[in-house]
Amino acid sequence: MRNKVIYASSIGNALEFFDFILYGAFFNVIASVFFPVQNETMSLLMSLGGFCVGFLMRPFGALIFGYFGDVFGRQKTLSVSVFLMGIPTLLIGILPGYHQIGMIAPILIVAGRLIQGICIGGEYAGAFIFASEHAQKNPGFIGGIITASCGIGALAATGFSALASSPDFPEWFWRVPFLFGSLVSFFGYYIRRSLSETPAFLNTFSTAAIPILKTIQIRKPACLLSFTLGALVGALVYTIFGFLNVYVVRYCFLPLSTAISINLIALLFFVISSPFLGILYDRTPSFSFLRITAYLLFFSMIPIFWLISSPFPSLILLGEIFLGLCTATIAGTSLALMQKLFPVKERYSGMSFFFNLGMGILGGTAPVIYFEAIDVVKESLYFPAYYIMFLISMFYGALLLSNYKNQKKNEKSEGFGEIISIPRDPYFPLDFLEKEEERKKVTHIG
Repeated sequence: MRNKVIYASSIGNALEFFDFILYGAFFNVIASVFFPVQNETMSLLMSLGGFCVGFLMRPFGALIFGYFGDVFGRQKTLSVSVFLMGIPTLLIGILPGYHQIGMIAPILIVAGRLIQGICIGGEYAGAFIFASEHAQKNPGFIGGIITASCGIGALAATGFSALASSPDFPEWFWRVPFLFGSLVSFFGYYIRRSLSETPAFLNTFSTAAIPILKTIQIRKPACLLSFTLGALVGALVYTIFGFLNVYVVRYCFLPLSTAISINLIALLFFVISSPFLGILYDRTPSFSFLRITAYLLFFSMIPIFWLISSPFPSLILLGEIFLGLCTATIAGTSLALMQKLFPVKERYSGMSFFFNLGMGILGGTAPVIYFEAIDVVKESLYFPAYYIMFLISMFYGALLLSNYKNQKKNEKSEGFGEIISIPRDPYFPLDFLEKEEERKKVTHIG
């Protein structure tokens, strides 16, 4: 049952991220079909703006799906999210362009991205929670598998983009992956409907979710750390998933087909390395692992973008591979860290909302910020590196604050490493079983 749940959660997550990433993989096509203006840069920025709208809606989606996940269950909530994701994907695939229906086209595209943003806000953390609460062990490995499934979805989306850019395929072929994505979303709904609810949720004693404002009040370090993780992971993930294809074409003058091929290889390294880094996280004290990760990420950014901004495809490939490995290091372990920040009745909403808030405000908007800085403000091609280093500093500061709070209270959470202890959770099934054993002993003695 454990392997089936992890497999099903990963498949559903991959399908949903495939739908979401398709827009980023077809930036240039969507800009020309739905946002045509005289200035090519403005057309691209408007297309990227449609991409960012989805991220701005992620925190709202996290609130909605997080609430339902904590009140009505993880399984039902995840089933609904993957089903709804297929509707706007289908819309983009069949919608006529700007030259056929005018302003209705970009308006409907943006509306579709709003729906996708709401759905994806409840997906990533929710899929991990669902799988980890069934397994009840190895959270780093499970987080790595879930993260790798996101990469598989992105890999498939990028692969379709590579096919669509080939002269062997007709101009309208770019619509095929969107139609395919809508079909696989409905297939994902069928898979998730066949699964059972998690033991952790079934053993909760209350059907009332904790209000998000109450969570902020009592778990400020946890909320801050989740926010900074979302910002950092979002910037890294969507730099490599969507931004770099445009970056190396516009500024390094690579052919689009070469840029996509390089990106596919980097994504493959990201996918393969995520589960192994999750295993390493499970076997290493949390604070030590994350502190070393922050150091490595910070001092790697400038060399990585020196490689990526070079005119040589081999160096660009090496830089993107390194960036993929760096992304897997933090993205693959962030879920395992956040899980222990929140008890069961706050977990879905707490993890989803603060992670997606950081991703929506500072992470997913990173591609637009990069282009504005490079094209409009005329900043250096290293600006993405500076921005990511800033987010790494924020994350490291929140990590130190959380560790300081933990040491000040002199608390340690058994089996979870050095940092981020939470009050003993009466809803977690292991605690429930321990109480049952204690009750039996008392009864026997009596």
